[in-house]
Amino acid sequence: MPALGAVAELTAEDHPVTIPPYLKKGSVIGITSPAGHITREEIMPSVQLMESWGWKVQIGSTIGKADYSFGGTDEERCRDLQRMLDDPKVAAIMCARGGYGCARIIDKLNFGKFKRHPKWVIGFSDITALHSHIARQCGIATLHSKMCNSFPIDFGGTDSMVQATILSIRDALMGNTMHYTAAADPKNRLGKAQGILVGGNLSMLVSVAGTRSEMNTRGKILFLEEVGEYLYSLDRMMGNLQRSGKLDALEGLIIGASTVLSPTIPAKNSVVRCTISCSKK
Repeated sequence: MPALGAVAELTAEDHPVTIPPYLKKGSVIGITSPAGHITREEIMPSVQLMESWGWKVQIGSTIGKADYSFGGTDEERCRDLQRMLDDPKVAAIMCARGGYGCARIIDKLNFGKFKRHPKWVIGFSDITALHSHIARQCGIATLHSKMCNSFPIDFGGTDSMVQATILSIRDALMGNTMHYTAAADPKNRLGKAQGILVGGNLSMLVSVAGTRSEMNTRGKILFLEEVGEYLYSLDRMMGNLQRSGKLDALEGLIIGASTVLSPTIPAKNSVVRCTISCSKK
């Protein structure tokens, strides 16, 4: 599939997507912080829960480090993520939190070993830059999901929606069949679509436009998530996607619930209905 926008060279994403091996009991999942700072104490609820799923957890050297708002210097964050990308014993890499920082290190990473031995990379928000880059340059599937800082301290005492969201990470990484449904919005355009799912955080997808990490949307189902942006900012970013041709050849578009900021218009939540299924081959 030809690339859109400023990046026109043939890339890995123009070929069939590679699905990394699914996890099983005893698999190792690494935790690193390529974006914002997080403490060891803050990741412990996620460590304990994932260990209860039968996985072994390897905590990266960036956990607990801080360089301003980052989880260590650019060099430290790059080195920690690179080690996990290269380590054949690590079956999946969960980014500890979002914030900001992935785009600062992404061109310093070497994905050579990762391409030969794919593994799951997990996260959302700022991690979207990593997802988009891996899709474009490696053609390997990644997992857009909650991260360590989203795991509740009291898993059993939290509401059922949070529990289901966290458990979906386990199911996706183990290759279990997944089904997602959401309440319909009156403005939905109903229909059926089939295609590779791409997307993530709207701000990050716009910020990587024109780079080696730019997303290819042709023939894809595009999903977008965003939080805490002003209406004019959302309009500007969606205008960028439209003017750059990113919305011209989609198979489908999914917009997640978004909190909208405005000095004059009350905040609203917008939800679309979607049903997506994926399973082992």
